[in-house]
Amino acid sequence: MNKDEILEKSRRDNDGMDERFKLMQWRASYLMLSVMMVVWALLFLWDSLHGQSTDVSFAIVMSGIAAMNFYQFYQFRYKTALGAGVLVTVAVISVVVHHIFATM
Repeated sequence: MNKDEILEKSRRDNDGMDERFKLMQWRASYLMLSVMMVVWALLFLWDSLHGQSTDVSFAIVMSGIAAMNFYQFYQFRYKTALGAGVLVTVAVISVVVHHIFATM
């Protein structure tokens, strides 16, 4: 294979994205998740110290973690990711149901 054939195959395999773009996209996602977790942790701590309910913020963060685990299972077939996704989804549903009944 010559250089052009290798590049064309790589583009087909990566849906038209090059490795640099994929790496930058991954780093941006990691940064976004890190900032979100820091803000969530600060608000969670604030609400906990002031006697406020933390159920909603917990459910939001956990739903993101569940989605990430299901995506990992879909892409890589990690059975542990599927198990974690199911467990976290059950926890989120439990928290949401509890919150709905508590606010009725």
